[in-house]
Amino acid sequence: MAHKKTKSFDFESALEELETLVTAMEDGELSLEESMQAFEKGIKLTRECQSALRQAEQNSNQWQETTIRWRQVTKSQKLVSVRTTDLRLALAQMALLGVTALS
Repeated sequence: MAHKKTKSFDFESALEELETLVTAMEDGELSLEESMQAFEKGIKLTRECQSALRQAEQNSNQWQETTIRWRQVTKSQKLVSVRTTDLRLALAQMALLGVTALS
């Protein structure tokens, strides 16, 4: 049965496991077969960590873009709000002056 990737990737655990594999290989206590398996596992973990980092970077970039757009929208809404308030004040002043229609 094929192994399915889970949605939650534990970067810290993968990094810790990678460090353990590297240490075991550096110590030279593994057989050739065990070293090959550790190397293959290390490559897999490295790719998964790199993928997780790329995804985190993409998420960060999207968040920054969303924040910039939100600030632009908020700024526009404030301008509309100020203009609406100005219009209401102008209409109130016109009413006080007895002006009923714009000519």
